[in-house]
Parts: sequence; structure tokens; C-alpha cells
Amino acid sequence: MKRLRILILIFFFAVAAFYGAYYLIDKLTTDKIAPVIKADSDAIEVTIDATEADLLAGMSATDNVDGDVTDMLVVTSKSKFIRKGTLRVNYAAFDQSRNVKTYSREVTYTDYVSPQFSLKAPLRFASSSSNHDYLANIKPYDCLDGDISKKIRS
Repeated sequence: MKRLRILILIFFFAVAAFYGAYYLIDKLTTDKIAPVIKADSDAIEVTIDATEADLLAGMSATDNVDGDVTDMLVVTSKSKFIRKGTLRVNYAAFDQSRNVKTYSREVTYTDYVSPQFSLKAPLRFASSSSNHDYLANIKPYDCLDGDISKKIRS
């Protein structure tokens, strides 16, 4: 019985030492610092035909362990318009340890035009019927989103 207690005690200390060593090595070697994103400017101007590469122009990302991670830089989202033709674009950069850093800058579309409405047919309705689809012959079009018919409510 005494030997069993000693073996259990030795096993406990061995497991505790192994866990402590693993924890310490993990803390000392794991990269917990996110990449640094730099941009030439906090505001850019592009055309409405701009690609993701155009939106990433002038940006770079570096990591303290992985070095240059500019190829891991992506556009994550675009906001609603702040002013006519100007919105905020959000970017993110990742490193090999899955640390993420975000960045945001204003993008102005130089050739943006507000949504346009056109008619497919004349707007004529019978006065006796009350079930008119008033939007059936109206076609809304946006230069960025294309056909925005589903976004129009009557």
C-alpha cells in the first residue's frame, strides 16, 4: 500500500512537471502579436469598376514572425455610403498563427452616379381595380449594384 502511494505521488509530480513545461514552452514560443497594416493614404479614389486589387493598392502588412504578409491582406467589408460616392472599406491581415489585424479607410468612387429609374412601359392603370402593382414597370438601376428592384418597397 505504501508503494502504491509513492507511485501515485511520483506519477502526479511527473504529470504536473510535464504540464508545466508544456505550458511554459507554449507561452514562450506562440506568436500572439497580430500583423501591422500600413497604407500610403487613409483615403483613395477609384472608379466604379475597381477590383479588390485596386482597393488594396498602396497597402502592406508585416508580421514580427512571418515577415511580409501582404498577400494575406483582404477586403472584409464595405460600409453604406458616408457621402455621395464615398464609403468606408474594411481590411484584414492574417499571419500563420491566425492572428488578425484590421484596418479601415475611405474609398471615393470618382464616377459614381446615384441610382437611376427607368420605365419599361407607360404607367397606365385601370381606375376600377384596386390591386395595382405600381412598381411593375419601373426598373431601378445602380452603377455599383446593378438591378436593385428587390430593394425597392411600395
